[in-house]
Amino acid sequence: MTRDRSSLARAREAAAPPTPGEALDAALDEYRPECRDVDLFTADVATKADRAAIALVCAGCPVFAECSDYAEAEKPRAGFWAGRFRGGRP
Repeated sequence: MTRDRSSLARAREAAAPPTPGEALDAALDEYRPECRDVDLFTADVATKADRAAIALVCAGCPVFAECSDYAEAEKPRAGFWAGRFRGGRP
C-alpha cells in the first residue's frame, strides 16, 4: 500500500511533539493561572517584594513547566515567566 505525500506529511505532523508555545497554549486552555491578566507580571519594573510575590505565585502554578519551557525557547523580552524576569532591568 502506498501513501501519497499529503498523508505522510499529516502523519509526521501528528507525531511531532508540540512546540513550547503550543504546549503553553494547551495548558492555558485547561488552567487559569493566577498571573493571568495581572499587570504586575507584565511590568517593566518590579520591587524586590514584587519579585518575591511573583516567585511565590509561580511556584504553585499548574502551568509552571510549560511557561518555563516557553520562556527558555522563545526568550521573551519582557515580563515575568516561570517566576523569573525576562527582559530589561526589573
